[in-house]
Amino acid sequence: MRLRLKEARLRSSLKQNELADLIHVSRQAYSLYERGKRRPSWETMIALAKALNVSTDFLLGLSEDPNPSLKLDPREQEIVRTYHRLDERGKGMIDITLQEQSRYIVSAEDGGNQSA
Repeated sequence: MRLRLKEARLRSSLKQNELADLIHVSRQAYSLYERGKRRPSWETMIALAKALNVSTDFLLGLSEDPNPSLKLDPREQEIVRTYHRLDERGKGMIDITLQEQSRYIVSAEDGGNQSA
């Protein structure tokens, strides 16, 4: 589990203390998880999976696929990783762009009859 945990954390571009804050444990406690010196509770395991956007099965080594319910090609994975590294302003800009594009797609699918 410790290698999977570190791999997922690095993939998310998080430092140990940042992930520890997200799951509400001390940096020291998280460090022990990553070094294999301590096992997280089930509640903490679920929080880790959510924070790292991976399945608990992946963290436990039961699956090679970090997120089996969501299939992304390598380009889409890189876009998600980049989004996670943005500050709130950057994420907001991307969110606005996606909302606008979504309205455009819906309008086009409706034959252009939907008002904005």
